[in-house]
Amino acid sequence: MFATVLGEILFNVGQFALARQWYGIALRSANEADDQYLADIALAGSTYLPMYTPDPRAVLSNVMPRLDSRHAPSPAIAWLWGFRAKAHAMLGETCAFRKSIEHAQQALDRSPPDLMQPGIFSFLPERLAFYEARGWVELNNADAASIAAERATSMYDFTETTEPALVRFEQASAFVQEGELLEACRIASTALLDPRTYLSFTVVTRAREFDRLIGSSQSESVRDWRDVLGTLWRTLNKTGFSNILGLA
Repeated sequence: MFATVLGEILFNVGQFALARQWYGIALRSANEADDQYLADIALAGSTYLPMYTPDPRAVLSNVMPRLDSRHAPSPAIAWLWGFRAKAHAMLGETCAFRKSIEHAQQALDRSPPDLMQPGIFSFLPERLAFYEARGWVELNNADAASIAAERATSMYDFTETTEPALVRFEQASAFVQEGELLEACRIASTALLDPRTYLSFTVVTRAREFDRLIGSSQSESVRDWRDVLGTLWRTLNKTGFSNILGLA
């Protein structure tokens, strides 16, 4: 379990090579202990790396052998289906995305209740809703993305540090796709300015993606957002964290 935790920490600060090593240790240790659940959790954790490279085909290569083999429903299996869904969305494969979301939901619905716990050793309905929102953004379906993001927001505990901010970026992205830049920039700014938001690799990456999505607009709302983003970059540079995240 320690190796999985360390892999997660290293991923969150953008240290992919070290994270890969520790996720590999976690997977081997779980297999040696004949603990399939922890092996599946380690496999899911390791899938963050190709997801954020980003390399959707590598994501599919990582998760499909396990999902195509015999398995019992669990939060870990749901997590693997969630990654598969996002990868299909990145490839523009709407039907496969929908089916993967359905499989993930079925795995959650049939999971043993004692495994449905907060933390990195489980996968809860709010995260699946977040993954669904992300997929619909990738597929340029703003209405479906907004619905899924609202569902995720209604379930999240906003004392969490990373995922609520990521959900806000999906909401904001959906508004951009609808041409509502004012609301999009307001939500994105809220995500970064919330004192509970931890500036992890995922949050910083998503902020950059959102900024690219809004393009070259010179509206006041976009300028305000870019002021917030500029403050973020200066803070990261001042602390040296930008070097750790590979942003320098």
